[in-house]
Amino acid sequence: MTGRRILNARVFFSLLFVTSFLFALWNRYSIAGDKVQVEHPARGVGSYPSQDETLLTAYSNASQLVRRDSDYHCTRDTPCPTYACCGSFGDGDVGICGFGPTFCGSDCASQCDAKSECGQYANPPGKKCPLNVCCSQYGFCGSTELFCEDECQSNCVLDPPVPGGGSGVPVVQNRVIGYYEAWAARRTCRAFPPSGIPVDGLTHVNFAFAYVDPGSLQITTVDSETPEDLFAKTTDIKNLKSSSSNLQVFVSIGGWTFSDNETATQSIFPTIVADQGKQQQFADNLVSFMTEYGFDGVDIDWEYPGAPDRGGETQDTKGFVELVQTLRNTFEASPRGNYGLSFTIPTSYWYLRWFDVPGMLKYADWANLMAYDLHGIWDRNDPIGSIIQGHTNLTEIKVAVDLLWRDNVPPGQVVLGMGFYGRSFQWRDTSCSSPGCPFSGPADAGPCTNNAGTLAYFEIQDILSDQEPKVVYDSEAAVNYIVFGDNHDQWVSYDDAKTLQQKVDWANSVGLGGVMIWSVDQDDNSFSALEGLIGESFPSFNA
Repeated sequence: MTGRRILNARVFFSLLFVTSFLFALWNRYSIAGDKVQVEHPARGVGSYPSQDETLLTAYSNASQLVRRDSDYHCTRDTPCPTYACCGSFGDGDVGICGFGPTFCGSDCASQCDAKSECGQYANPPGKKCPLNVCCSQYGFCGSTELFCEDECQSNCVLDPPVPGGGSGVPVVQNRVIGYYEAWAARRTCRAFPPSGIPVDGLTHVNFAFAYVDPGSLQITTVDSETPEDLFAKTTDIKNLKSSSSNLQVFVSIGGWTFSDNETATQSIFPTIVADQGKQQQFADNLVSFMTEYGFDGVDIDWEYPGAPDRGGETQDTKGFVELVQTLRNTFEASPRGNYGLSFTIPTSYWYLRWFDVPGMLKYADWANLMAYDLHGIWDRNDPIGSIIQGHTNLTEIKVAVDLLWRDNVPPGQVVLGMGFYGRSFQWRDTSCSSPGCPFSGPADAGPCTNNAGTLAYFEIQDILSDQEPKVVYDSEAAVNYIVFGDNHDQWVSYDDAKTLQQKVDWANSVGLGGVMIWSVDQDDNSFSALEGLIGESFPSFNA
């Protein structure tokens, strides 16, 4: 890959760890050799109407991240940007940012009660990092050598082993989950009804999304434009499966916009998990809903518990485990007794740290890892500039799952997310047209999905057919990209059969429990992406 490469796996995800300071402060610095942290608010599954494309993001390359003491100066009038203590002035007017008596003692000028993220100067002293990541000698959480070696204070494991060692057995195709976007049925072109889903290529279909009424906690449609009979039309696809298929249809509740700020639904999950009575009320309503429409299980897509920028509360972590336990107990007590139960998780440390994944997996069947939307138009506020990168990248995914291994999550209960779509950008300067070059905004919306900055797989295939752009394959990242458009000023990254198979091979090598697709309705009419994923062909869809 040409251009300024910033997707070194360990460097990239080391950025996702220095997170104890205010989320609104995007540049977070440690002292003497730790890393700058800028957080990437990972997107929820897929792209759907009215998503806020103004989210801030988070990453940078190694040369801009390695800092020295001289980079962390402060004055008596200018406090530390990290909310650290400003002290150790000596005989001069310039101090140094840090923690503990050297920086927070009698010579401290500002923020003198600051505590480190972890370690001896944290609150409480000796505090360890979430997800068992390393606590550096300077009190910051991370996973690179600079955090895990050089007098690391706790959890000093640089390369966590895969729990169980990884099976290496090709089993992920035994669980193939396809999300179905409810709004796909009303696209202005290439509308895709539930009956178009290639049922014999999937083990599970997740209907996305259902919402929850804030007052009654009854399960509802996302909006007034989504007809209630779409629930039944989706579960009816089980009648289309072959006799050898064991297809199950889940309802996915939540999604990114469900927890958006300033929405009536943002407080619903926090309210439910904070009250055992409401947990039971929600569980009872859910069983009634699944019984009425014939769903086989539920996928809880809360984006994200605990996260202060998403309306989360600290107690959400414990409450979410309790909710999953309540759901499992209620399902087992129901006449059917065996409803499926899954939940979605992010790759981002900032959000994942609020999940007790091992605790939840005591009661849930598996967790769906959203291993896409790693980059997008929300990167416009990156501190090193608006830099284009692929929205999925195997090197980043590998480091993301290291967080799960550190937390001792069984790999067989992790399902790897795949995107049947691409994230697209408008170049700022067409003379620089490879990853790492700057963008000015989203690429044009696709003619059918009508969402600037994203293109469905079928829309990308149309571009390949009509414009014949050069396809660049990044073997390390396992992703493709093309430059396209009348002015050759637009760019999109996407997966095809080759890159999907790379990800499948890796998932099998570490013993993951399946793959999931966002979203099956974005495949082309011959379902070539699904064929590339599982190695089987299917009858074409006639739009």
